[in-house]
Amino acid sequence: ANQKLKEIINIVKKRPSIKDVRARLMLGGSSVDNPEFVEVLEHAGGAVVADSVCTSTRTFWDDNLWMPEGQEIDDDLDELVRRVYVRSLCPRIMNGHQERLKFIKSQIKNAKVDGLILQRIEFCDLHGCENMLLEHEIEEDLGIPCLSIDREHFLGDTGRLRTRVEAFLEKIGGQ
Repeated sequence: ANQKLKEIINIVKKRPSIKDVRARLMLGGSSVDNPEFVEVLEHAGGAVVADSVCTSTRTFWDDNLWMPEGQEIDDDLDELVRRVYVRSLCPRIMNGHQERLKFIKSQIKNAKVDGLILQRIEFCDLHGCENMLLEHEIEEDLGIPCLSIDREHFLGDTGRLRTRVEAFLEKIGGQ
């Protein structure tokens, strides 16, 4: 496994750098089930440099970030339950909003993000509500522009998405 990882790292290092980046973006919200969605962002000139989507970075981030202060892991089963039901920090978890907000703010700062795209796959009402809160909090607290997008599973609306993303990039000054 380590050899394969080294091979992948070498391949990535040899790739040409992304040119004509208009803005450094963070992607948040529902799971991204279709890589074509990220391609829409990249073709418009955005570079996704951080994320906080359901099944990505925030799921695998530092355990200590989500461990309540003073709590220690005593039992493997307890840790498994905590990881599956608490640590995933999906909006379905009650009282997790402040932790998600803290995580997003730290990602924005560390990755030097220019704009936050909060996307919601259709019928994911939990992220619909969460994205609305996050959009206001991030714009007010950090002054980082946000774009909320509702999208379909099969991306039949790529033209609409492309137009909205291009307008967003112009708004944040990445012309």
